[in-house]
Amino acid sequence: ASVDPLRLNPMLANAAAVINFNMKMVQAKKIKVTDIGGKMYYKNLTAGMDGFTMKLWDGTFKGNFATNLKPKAPTYTFSTVLDNLDLKQAVEANVAAFKNTVVGRAHFELTGSGTSFNTEPAKQNLKAKGAFKIAKAELKTIDVGKMASEAVNGALGKVAEKVPPLKGKTVGTLNGRESRYELISSDFTIEGGQFMMPNFFAKAEPNQGIDLKGTTQLGLKDMALKTRWEVIDSYNLLKAHDLSVEVAGTQVPHILAEGNNPVKFVVNAGCTALAPCYSYTEVPEYLAKVAAGNVALAATGRAKAEAKKQIDAVVPKVIQNAPAPVKNAVDEARKRFGF
Repeated sequence: ASVDPLRLNPMLANAAAVINFNMKMVQAKKIKVTDIGGKMYYKNLTAGMDGFTMKLWDGTFKGNFATNLKPKAPTYTFSTVLDNLDLKQAVEANVAAFKNTVVGRAHFELTGSGTSFNTEPAKQNLKAKGAFKIAKAELKTIDVGKMASEAVNGALGKVAEKVPPLKGKTVGTLNGRESRYELISSDFTIEGGQFMMPNFFAKAEPNQGIDLKGTTQLGLKDMALKTRWEVIDSYNLLKAHDLSVEVAGTQVPHILAEGNNPVKFVVNAGCTALAPCYSYTEVPEYLAKVAAGNVALAATGRAKAEAKKQIDAVVPKVIQNAPAPVKNAVDEARKRFGF
């Protein structure tokens, strides 16, 4: 409706204009924008902005925007690139969109289209895709360390049902520990009011956090959060990789890890981005499977070692006077089966 005066007034509807602008600085409260420039145009109820640039919070913003005002619900297209934005400065400037989210140095690319300038339908009709990277990042809402320690400690009781020597075992707690990341990145799409990140990845700085990898979905209207993350303790901050037990006289080291890999498991997050809640339902089954596999592997290794010991004691005596072909066959068999 706010566009009707342009549509209904013949002079304004048929007007044409081009405005080049260049402003050194604009400041409102704690937000200071510098080096603003670009070109605005209007012709036959189409309008837009070409080559728009500005600098904000140490970052550089570049973008283009075009809109068709003729339809009842105006349509628009846009493309933007934002480089080296300091998100910490945005938080310090009390910008609500960045509060309790993430800080770091951001690079952001986005192209898209939409319909309507009214907030709610605009969110629903927005279609866009892009990618982002945040270097030297810190998550401000999600306590990854607490999430990971709760997941493992909560699962160990159930894992002990299959591997009894684990009963009473716990791992370290990282409650309140701030995680720091070398890089947080993902491609993303926006459609139907949903912000989707199919390949979200957070790589922790050495000994400063726990890695995350998976999918993330965020509702633009209600901030509803839905994630499926693989939690990877690459630096063994929980000390879960150190857990070992003795089963039937056999030592089983690193019982919660697959080989020499870090301990990992899947955690789901829900509720909202500002108040996330976590689900650990998949953790016990996965860790129990890993633990049972390691017990079986250790038992097999012990049986194999015992067999080798017996063979080493008996075979040399049996074949010492055997023909060369027999000796060669036995040697080949021992190599093949690890004896």
